[in-house]
Amino acid sequence: MKTTLRRLATALALAAGLGVAQAGTTVLDFDTGLDDSLALFPPLLVHNDFLIQGDYFLGTVSTKTGAQDGDFVGALVDGSDVASTCASVVCPTNNSTQFLAMLDDGLPWLGRLDGEAFQLKSFDASFIAAAGVTVPNVAMLLRVYGFYANGSLKYEDVLVGGPTNGQLGFASFALSDAFANEWFAEIDFYGYACNAQGSCSRSNNLAQFALDNITLASRVPEPASLALAVIALVGAGAARRRSRSV
Repeated sequence: MKTTLRRLATALALAAGLGVAQAGTTVLDFDTGLDDSLALFPPLLVHNDFLIQGDYFLGTVSTKTGAQDGDFVGALVDGSDVASTCASVVCPTNNSTQFLAMLDDGLPWLGRLDGEAFQLKSFDASFIAAAGVTVPNVAMLLRVYGFYANGSLKYEDVLVGGPTNGQLGFASFALSDAFANEWFAEIDFYGYACNAQGSCSRSNNLAQFALDNITLASRVPEPASLALAVIALVGAGAARRRSRSV
């Protein structure tokens, strides 16, 4: 936690210069204006790395027991050259831009730099297969958790398809109104790899997925202390992950 807070201090300094965020829609596309200075070894991502785009941050953590800072959890992948950037896994081939790949039991979680609530409207996602694994028509159950400021939660599941004509690819997913119209303090994405019988689980190193074009909505917040808001959010998120087994 100390390492996380030290690295977030830099983000807070950057965020302070942004002023109060304005209402509107933001798309996290992992390209334009992406700040990866809080990632230790970009484009590789490790436990407790952070990416910043606009008024939002995205943290990457390992869900393995005893995870340590520096444990590998994913990468920023160049979609125009997946043959070399995804050499050991099978990535989607229908996205030529940079996207987020979560690997090795990695989990992405996101929030606003000012700690204010936001809405998740839609995102693009794809399954990422381990080399040599037969992928069923329904490859993954992707569970999206939304956490309210009081610590309670709501979740929604989407089913991510397998290969089409032998290739994995991104598909777009719009959340239901019941989820997309809620205001959350944090969003987490958990992948559950499915087998041919339709059973889905977080099997080690198999529940891997890619995200892109995450569409978020915000409202004008009241001025607040960025430092207190973000540190509180990080602490609450860490506590929830410690207390919940998924």
